[in-house]
Amino acid sequence: DGTVYSGSTDTTIRVWSGDDGTAIHTLRGHSAHVHTLALGEGGTLLFSGSIDRTVKVWSASSGALLHTIQLLGPVHFLTIGPDGKLYTASGDPHSIDVW
Repeated sequence: DGTVYSGSTDTTIRVWSGDDGTAIHTLRGHSAHVHTLALGEGGTLLFSGSIDRTVKVWSASSGALLHTIQLLGPVHFLTIGPDGKLYTASGDPHSIDVW
């Protein structure tokens, strides 16, 4: 649908219209820099990873916070695999967690 998502050092995630660049939502919930974002479930869920050691799951359409996953270290990377699972890299640079 052209929607653009951005994570920020101010701890927020912004949702932008891809059509005209206007802000649609500002998502708040992290307590530190939002480092990585990924869409899942056919674009219905937004996953955000932060230096605050959490992954948050949001409704991509409403911006509602649905779930928080606490990790052992800062989240440097996350992606949704073709199997639909969430893969994260946090803490130990030699490990990948699968959710």
